[in-house]
Amino acid sequence: MIEDNVFYYLRHAMICQNGANGNVFGYSYSHRLFDMYYRDTDFLLLDMEFHGGHPYMNLVEGNVLAHMGGDDYWGSSRHNTFFRNIVERYSTGVNKKIVFNVNAVQIDRLIYYYNVVGNVLCRPGDTGWVWKLGVDSNDDQSVAVKYQKVLDTLLRHGNFDYPSGTTQWDSTIANQNLPPSLYLKQKPAFFGTLAWPAFGPGADLYHALVSDLPAKLRYWNQLNTDEPASSR
Repeated sequence: MIEDNVFYYLRHAMICQNGANGNVFGYSYSHRLFDMYYRDTDFLLLDMEFHGGHPYMNLVEGNVLAHMGGDDYWGSSRHNTFFRNIVERYSTGVNKKIVFNVNAVQIDRLIYYYNVVGNVLCRPGDTGWVWKLGVDSNDDQSVAVKYQKVLDTLLRHGNFDYPSGTTQWDSTIANQNLPPSLYLKQKPAFFGTLAWPAFGPGADLYHALVSDLPAKLRYWNQLNTDEPASSR
């Protein structure tokens, strides 16, 4: 279990591959992502990534992330679940703005039977791409779907996205009552007086986005500053 952590200035905050199965990634905060080009990074990296070697049956719940999904660079993954996360689709660069691969959820070729349920996607005022589905890892999100099985096996239910301003439910599922958690029986002690559930249906979306995760509060209280204005 990886729970209640802060990740900062990394290429991938949480990466799962090569037989890493049955894990929980819960209630952590990831901020600012950089690749091998560091100060010249202009590509939105996955900070919660299933990255080949067929990791399966993992749960990603309650995190605040820039970008999440599964890529096909080193092969397949299946049956992983994203539940009640905030995915901001945003990271600040240094010399350059982040302008490539800007989507919230990426599910590539060979990535089957994923569940994306009860998440809050993008930020207030955002437009543009929310999903990158059924293409190769190096494709832009504007490429048409190449691998229909990715969509045919993907469950999307109860996700709110700011570009559309709506919560989108699977029309074949009558039940729209989502549990607060898929692994916790009650509100965890480290949440203190914060709202529970933090994100998704039944939660206050605006306040959840800006402050309602203990790990995010710790990070910004420690720095006592705003995000840098440059490269926004």
